[in-house]
Amino acid sequence: MKILRIHLKSFRDFYAKPFLKAHLRESINNEVNDMSHPEQKFSAGAVSASVWANENTVDGKVIKNQSVTFQKRYKDADGQWKSSSSLMDRDLPNAMVVLAKAYEFMKLRVSDLQPAE
Repeated sequence: MKILRIHLKSFRDFYAKPFLKAHLRESINNEVNDMSHPEQKFSAGAVSASVWANENTVDGKVIKNQSVTFQKRYKDADGQWKSSSSLMDRDLPNAMVVLAKAYEFMKLRVSDLQPAE
């Protein structure tokens, strides 16, 4: 899950202007909507890895990066689906596959965005 980070000083300066309050609210809502779906999800057995697009603003510059979340799905004693990041030894091969695929997706995506030399 992506955490929305706002620099306190820039937030105060921005939010202090009344006419910008609606823009801030809309901007946060758009960011939350964009964060609700991963760019790509890889699954093997009960294990999955999701690649998320992230944007952070540092010194007025927008920096784009990606992150990966990882989970194992299972049913509890009551038959309810649960998620965990804890793995058994038998889950490790599937974890290695989905994480390798997530890494491959991220690296190929980054190289596609960079100009050829």
